[in-house]
Amino acid sequence: MTNAKGRRRLPWSSPSVTVAIVVAVIVVLACAGIALVSGPLGADGATAEGGGERATPLRAQTERDGNGVRVTVTGRVRTSDGTGPAVVHVLGRTVGTSCPEPTVAGDGTIDLPPGDVRIPWRVDAGTAPGVKLPTGRRIRMVGRVVTPAAVRNLCVHVVLGGAEPGVLRSVEVAVPNLASPGPGVNSPLVEDAIVLALVVVIVVALVAGILAIGVIEARRRGSTWALPALPADVRIPDVIPADDPRADASRGRLRLRAIRERRLQRWRDKRRKAAEASGEPWDPHEKPPRRLAIWGVGDGAGRLAAERFRALRDMHPAVEALHDRRVPGPRGATIDHVFVGPAGIVVASSSRWDGFVEVRGDRLVVAGKDRSRTIDGVVGRVEAVRALLDHAGMGGLPIRGVLHCVVTEDVLLDGSLRVRDVPLLDALGTMGLAADGNVLGYEDVRRLVAALERRLPPVG
Repeated sequence: MTNAKGRRRLPWSSPSVTVAIVVAVIVVLACAGIALVSGPLGADGATAEGGGERATPLRAQTERDGNGVRVTVTGRVRTSDGTGPAVVHVLGRTVGTSCPEPTVAGDGTIDLPPGDVRIPWRVDAGTAPGVKLPTGRRIRMVGRVVTPAAVRNLCVHVVLGGAEPGVLRSVEVAVPNLASPGPGVNSPLVEDAIVLALVVVIVVALVAGILAIGVIEARRRGSTWALPALPADVRIPDVIPADDPRADASRGRLRLRAIRERRLQRWRDKRRKAAEASGEPWDPHEKPPRRLAIWGVGDGAGRLAAERFRALRDMHPAVEALHDRRVPGPRGATIDHVFVGPAGIVVASSSRWDGFVEVRGDRLVVAGKDRSRTIDGVVGRVEAVRALLDHAGMGGLPIRGVLHCVVTEDVLLDGSLRVRDVPLLDALGTMGLAADGNVLGYEDVRRLVAALERRLPPVG
């Protein structure tokens, strides 16, 4: 990728590539965090659930608590499960096989299966294992246990005694390794919360990155969310006049055009004589300098932009616009656009450039050429409008200048580029600058527009 001067531009200098790199870094760091939390830094404990279709799942959770293990058992015994006494038993499993189903007596006691041992329980909340539970109530047992070194899993059984004793629900949960140095996350619930938060970060980063890249590319192409996309080399207008916007010139414009034609003819005669004197062939179709090509007529950007602004009128109905106005005075300066809206007054000059646009300090450079005089023109027109309003007794109102770019390439027109507080905006952003605010009411806007129409007559 190269800029207007032919110098190679780095890929990450593009805003879209920068956003993509930032999103990729966030996703990689979040994935690394998930791997660490789920692995080396994960909670030294586990959570298990089990249960039938009608029953509330039985849940058991283990986590390190100093030199012991904190065990939490939750669930519910429904009245419909049976009439016998319901009892929760917590056993330690010393062999590698899964927890076998114990034999249940009518009073809710059990016979220890081979490989199981009873675990001493210090009650922190609820009841202790082996105590009869009232049916129809939720189970919540929290206690601290010290497991033998051979115990690797805990078997939690909810049993029901009575005429038909049996096991209602069972779960098997791992015991933390107390010999480990101690992980960074001590609770499975905290581990789950951290993993969930990192997943949310990944999803938000991906969605925000996709939307940001879409907005950047849409603005670079000159399209908006409310308007159809334009070709890559055309930004404004969406509605181009059928005729040349400079064809309906007034007598004053025609007189300026005649002067321009005479100046162009003198330039061509000078170029022809210079070619003949040097013995080189003369090209009658040589492109004249820009200062001569647009002298007295302009580059047509103001009239093209006026059509674009009229097409956007429905999006900002509170904004009133004046186009192609003349400032009274001996020099006869013209103003492309004046917008009056709830946020105040916006004075905009439209420019039609081809080439890479950049800001270097307080200078505006287009295709390697200094265009800072355009910014001077915007500032001068703002001061002219401010002087007219002060003379009319309407001073103190917010007046801002904008450089409205009609055709550019590879430049963001969102206000991030600005020279001496004059932002570079597209049509939608220019009108939005006058619409986003509540400084002026409806009657104030109408009164200001009427005053400006009297003091800024149309050109021609």
